Order: sequence, then structure tokens, then C-alpha cells
Amino acid sequence: MAQFPSGYTFPIINSPVANTSYSGLFNSTSTNLQFPGTTFQLSGQNTFTVECFMYLTGYFNSYAGGYNGALFATTSTTLGNGGNFGLQLLINGTASSFTGIQLYLNAGTVNITGTYNFSLNTWYHIALVRNIGGVFTIYVNGVSVATTTNTTTWIDNSPYSIGYSPQTSYNNYFNGYISNFRITNTAVYTSNFTPPTSALTAIPGTLLLTCQDSTPIDHGQYNLPITNTNVTFSQVSPPLSTVSSTVVDMADMFVRKELFLNAGLWIWGYNNLGQLGNGTIVYYSSPIQVGSLTNWKQVAANYHTASIKTDGTLWTFGYNNYGQLGNGTIVYYSSPIQVGSLTNWKQVSAGYIHTASIKTDGTLWTFGYNNYGQLGNGTTVNYSSPIQIGSLTNWKQVSSGGYHTTSIKTDGTLWTCGYNGSGGLGNGTTSGYSSPIQVGSLTNWKQVAGGLYHTASISSPDLPA
Repeated sequence: MAQFPSGYTFPIINSPVANTSYSGLFNSTSTNLQFPGTTFQLSGQNTFTVECFMYLTGYFNSYAGGYNGALFATTSTTLGNGGNFGLQLLINGTASSFTGIQLYLNAGTVNITGTYNFSLNTWYHIALVRNIGGVFTIYVNGVSVATTTNTTTWIDNSPYSIGYSPQTSYNNYFNGYISNFRITNTAVYTSNFTPPTSALTAIPGTLLLTCQDSTPIDHGQYNLPITNTNVTFSQVSPPLSTVSSTVVDMADMFVRKELFLNAGLWIWGYNNLGQLGNGTIVYYSSPIQVGSLTNWKQVAANYHTASIKTDGTLWTFGYNNYGQLGNGTIVYYSSPIQVGSLTNWKQVSAGYIHTASIKTDGTLWTFGYNNYGQLGNGTTVNYSSPIQIGSLTNWKQVSSGGYHTTSIKTDGTLWTCGYNGSGGLGNGTTSGYSSPIQVGSLTNWKQVAGGLYHTASISSPDLPA
């Protein structure tokens, strides 16, 4: 069995999210967050997920005879069949208790309540999911408490609110903390699940992500302006944990676990998608060996893991919803699977949900998610098997970022493609590109690393500054 270097200390640090993440405190009389609904619309035709963590600090005031607190609501009065209440996700109760959670939509066209005896001063993960078949499901701590099917067509582009319901006589102010509030345009959960154990992130399709900072900032794809009415933010957060990351493959700056390579492949950390490759979805806080082989050459990690053996074969495992494992499927794998049968893979890089690799012949290949053109083949089509980028044979090093790809040629030029909303492509614009574009005209680039939305690179030290 391969051994670790003498005296090597593995830099795993479990720290509570409370040290780095915030929650908004809502009182029962006057607080709320509001953001425009014109940029994106929840609808009765598409999938979506609304989720957050909540912590009740007191009971609700009475509104129109009921004791309800709104986690999320809209103000629409023009839904599909003329409803006048939009969408409300409510915690139900009495003057001295909590009795359940309710979805009230389109003036009662959809109205389901799940019985649940919430307690004060306790964190809960809440999720409302609508799948493509019109099935609405409410989850509390990963367990379904209410479900119904309704295929009524409706579109809601009214202002959206967190912490209260903006309806006359039905304000339903929430009373407690709300943290990690996220809306996505996908059905994130399709059955009972283990609640998230780390802070929510801007996964693909994230329309809004807020209540994680000292002010109400949106980390979703639209960076929506959020109007804050009397909500205070503090470092109070769900009892989650994050793991600090140290990168062995310096081409991969955005990783979710630590890896150490010494002939044998070792891995540890987050494993909800099988990305540790040991055939389980169990988390490990100490290194475990992936199999017993000792011929691993290079490794890269994200929500999935990719590795090359000394025989030049390429292997992947973990998250695969967009084909980022490269085996022609979108099936997750918790053990290494080979990508094709070629034996000339030289270097691989794992992006957020795509993969890039260079062969020994200097050709560049990519696969996985391509909504922003990060695969570099001039399209925005996803690919579940490797595709070649152009016909050049002088690619030297590649690094996959969050939604972009960066690479260096043997002539020292630097090239990027994909998402560029924050200028991560480095060409002086914020326009995305689906084919590689050169960064400036320098020819002294030595190494590059793609972050989530940014890029870092080193130039040759023997050239002028």
C-alpha cells in the first residue's frame, strides 16, 4: 500500500458555517426582503425549487384570524385563472404552537398542508419542489410532508418576498432566522433526501441565492437587487460544516475536498454524489484509498473526480447530471469508470460540472455542461463523451473553472472560453465565448487555474515584469 510522506499533515479543518455565513433575523411585525419577479418567473409549466434553513424564535401574530408566518410569497393578482394570492409558503400555527407547513397558490387552486410540530429555537431545512409533471412536494429536513399534483398553467412575475406575505390583511410576518435562501429552476429533490450539510451554493439554474452575508446579496445568476425592510443579519447559521480545500493539482482551484496522490489514489471529505470513488456516499474526514491500485498518475476534483493512470487511461466518478464523467451517460458513479478505451491521456481538469483533458498528441478534449460555451466547440450543447476542440495539437495545460475553461499552448499563449459575466475570460469584456479566445498577446504564460468565476495564471519568471 502506498505511504504518505513522513510528517505530512493533512489540512482538513471542519469549521461551522456560523463563522463564515449569515442569517437574516425577521420579526413578527415589520421585516421582509423583496426582489423583482420580472427577471425570471416561477410558473405552472416549469420545474423549480424554493429552499432555505429556518429557525423560529417566537410565535406568529394573528392575521385575518390565522397564525401563519410566510417564508416566501408573491404579490401576483394575475395568475393563470385570476387568483389573487400568488404563491405563499407558510408555517402554520396557533398563538402558542406550530402545527404544519402550507403551500397556498393561485387563490387556492393549489392548497396543501403538511402536519409538522415545529419547535422554537431549532434549525430546519425546508424545500418546496415542483417537478415537470406538476407534482408539488414540501419537504421538512429531507422528508416529504405534503404532496399534490396540479397542472394548471400560471406564470408569476410579480415582486417576490421573503419573510412575509404582501397581501392586504394577510401580511403573515415570519418570526425568526432565515438562512441560505435559494430558488432554482430545477427540481433539486425528487424523493426523500439527506438535508444539506454545507452552505447552499449557486448550482446550475440558481435564480436567487441570498441570506448568506452581512447584507442581502444575491449570489444567483442574475445578481438581483434586494430591498431590505428592517431585516438584520448576523453570524447565526445552521449547524452545518464546511471543509477547507488544499489543491494538489494546482490547475484546479475550485474543489470540494482534498486529495493526495502517491501512486495510490487517496481521497476524503464530501461524498454525497459518490465523488470519493469508494463505492459509497459516506463522508470521510480522514484519507481513504480508492481501490488498491498504485498506478495513478494525476488527479483533479470537484463535485466529480477525474484521474489518469500511468498507462494513459482516463477514469472518472461522482456527479454526472450533464455527462461530465464522459462515459456517454448522465448516471452517477461512486466507483471509477473508464472514459473510453484510449491510452494517451496526459492531463485532466475537473470543472464545476464539466471536464477538460489534453492527450499526449497535444489535442484538447472536453465534455459535460456547456450552457455557457465552456466546452469550447462553438456550441452550447452538452456532451457526455469527449469532443475535440478544434484540430490544433499544441495544447500544453488546461484548467476547468466553474463555467469556463482556460488553457495554455506550447507557444506560451493563454486561451479561455465560456462564462464571462465577471470578466473571468480576461479579454477585457464581459461577453461569453463558446470557442477559445486569446488573452492578450503575451507568449510567456506558464500555468493557469480556473476558479469559479475568475482565473489566475503565472508567467515565466525569466521574462520582464
